[in-house]
Amino acid sequence: MWLPVAALMVGVALGLLSGGTLSTLRSTPVRAWPLAGVALAFAVLPWIGDHNQTTTLVIIGYGLLIVFALRNLHLVGMAIIAVGLSTNLLVMLANQAMPVSGKAAVSAGIATDAALGRTDLGPGRRLEHPDDHLRALGAIVPVDALGVVITFGDLIALAGLINVGGRLVRPRVRSRAHSNLPGARVARGRHLRTRRPVEVPAWVAPTPRPAARGTTPDWVIDLRRAVESDAALGPRDEQIDEEAEVLSSSRR
Repeated sequence: MWLPVAALMVGVALGLLSGGTLSTLRSTPVRAWPLAGVALAFAVLPWIGDHNQTTTLVIIGYGLLIVFALRNLHLVGMAIIAVGLSTNLLVMLANQAMPVSGKAAVSAGIATDAALGRTDLGPGRRLEHPDDHLRALGAIVPVDALGVVITFGDLIALAGLINVGGRLVRPRVRSRAHSNLPGARVARGRHLRTRRPVEVPAWVAPTPRPAARGTTPDWVIDLRRAVESDAALGPRDEQIDEEAEVLSSSRR
């Protein structure tokens, strides 16, 4: 029971040593976290009372933990945990319990050869039988230093827990593969559509200055000046014509 918690703590410690921070842990999105709480309750309940009557609770707990891991596949390492738990669940469903190797139990110091048949091996566990299915995936790995016997599924899940613990406290880096996902491409397209337009230099595309409100446009002023100049030239031309006629009559 305490081994998964220890693996998670080891992962967190390794993540902190490699430059992680606890603030990253607080900002990590975890989905369906109440489901993990219910699954942990099913994992604790089998240790209370008779261990021989708790196989169903252990199986339900494994199922809930697998669902929780699948809901959080965005966390690196959760897929590894799901594989390990699924392996254990498959063995338990095939044998109605987790078969434990007698030799491994003796090697780990859990029992002696004489008392092996009467030893309580833990919730959802029993001594293996010759006709058990998937015996290679059962509890056959003794850990003498810890006094436990684990399965290959446990090894896989523990490796995933260490990975998850380290990733939870380390800053997440957006990879190129992640940026190519459909969702990322859609978000990037929205960003491009809402991006501010690039300003074009004035010498490339000059834009006329708008006239201030209440003022007369320049082209109207120029038109008025042209009309006034024509009006001013009109009398001057008539005067020139009169002087020309006078000059011609004097010559005659």
